[in-house]
Amino acid sequence: MRTLNKGHEETISEIIRLNKDNIGSASHDNTLRIWNWRLGVCERIFQGHDLPILCLTKVNDDLIATGGDDCTIKLWEWQKPTTSVLNKNSVFC
Repeated sequence: MRTLNKGHEETISEIIRLNKDNIGSASHDNTLRIWNWRLGVCERIFQGHDLPILCLTKVNDDLIATGGDDCTIKLWEWQKPTTSVLNKNSVFC
């Protein structure tokens, strides 16, 4: 068993596999984190939701979609070196 370095400050709501080296985690701390599970380190932190992130899914090799308790869906370019959100105005559901 491998334990990743502590990162999220609240409950983790979902984890997905992104590729052979990376997983993504969504949390009630309103962040999406990208982890290198082989090294056990957090590589990127994405912020943009105003309330907890409840779900996430891999859209394609470049995009992750997150859904939050703030009633928004956000699309993230997870491989970019800086935190970026594609739909700055969000999609309200």
